[in-house]
Amino acid sequence: MSLKHGRSPLESLFPGLDCNHRFKLWLRSRIDIQNPLKYGRSAYDWTDERIAAWLEDHSWMKVRVEDSWQANALESHCFEWLDGSDRQSCFMLNEIAYEKTKGDKNPIAGIVRRDEKNIDRICPRYIALRDKIILIFDLWRTDKDCKHDILLDMKSRWSLILEQDYYSAWLSGDSSNEKCFLAKDKIEQECPYFFKGISVDSELEAVQCFFDSPNFNHDHKKLIFTTIKRSWSQKKHRAGLVDRNLRQYNFVLSDETIGHLDALAKKCDMKRTEVLERLLRLESQNSLHLDPWVERRKYPGRKLS
Repeated sequence: MSLKHGRSPLESLFPGLDCNHRFKLWLRSRIDIQNPLKYGRSAYDWTDERIAAWLEDHSWMKVRVEDSWQANALESHCFEWLDGSDRQSCFMLNEIAYEKTKGDKNPIAGIVRRDEKNIDRICPRYIALRDKIILIFDLWRTDKDCKHDILLDMKSRWSLILEQDYYSAWLSGDSSNEKCFLAKDKIEQECPYFFKGISVDSELEAVQCFFDSPNFNHDHKKLIFTTIKRSWSQKKHRAGLVDRNLRQYNFVLSDETIGHLDALAKKCDMKRTEVLERLLRLESQNSLHLDPWVERRKYPGRKLS
């Protein structure tokens, strides 16, 4: 191949294209998809020179590559809002999978849906998350305008998620790790398989991925979050009791008894627990009421001494 001065092999082969990192990822993936493991190796293992030489030998493929890229690739500025974080990338992969399967109301038995979370089957694991998201859009066989609209909708939904984020501040505050472990446990009780497809660096991002997900009803997620916060409060309350050498016990009392207890608490300006503790201590020390009652019960009709 004759190289033009200062140009790489691919730039010489495609003088009208910007043969940047994004284009090269797409080109290697396209070669692998259409010609699986050519010569026993993935196109990701090929040098640019090897790819250019192969395309020169397959001129029909070269023409198809150029036409396909120009017709289907969205402009780079469309992806500027992607930050590459685990949290946002998880959101995007869920959104893409949802978009690609939402029309499959009655999938044909035996046909496996393409799982967009498993993009590692298309490109190596070392590829950055942001690049993988863009690659999915570049490989997506749908109208360019349609892809543009889908991406805009995802951007709007992501902005809305950040505006309405009621969970991150609480989860990332004091005792973040403990809160997130508790949250994951509660979420797994409700949705046992959710975290099996999630690969993130922190427990916080894993929990955020659940609340960001489009696959669960907003009210359902709100209810789960309320349950998580209530469980956390109970856990902290029990820990506080232990610190003060106290323990929590649960008793069942009738409505009538609760009424008496509330009346005494109000009359004495005390808490329920304070009333109970005071009464129990006095009775234990002086036996003013229980001993006579027990004696009457054991010996009905006997006059008390």
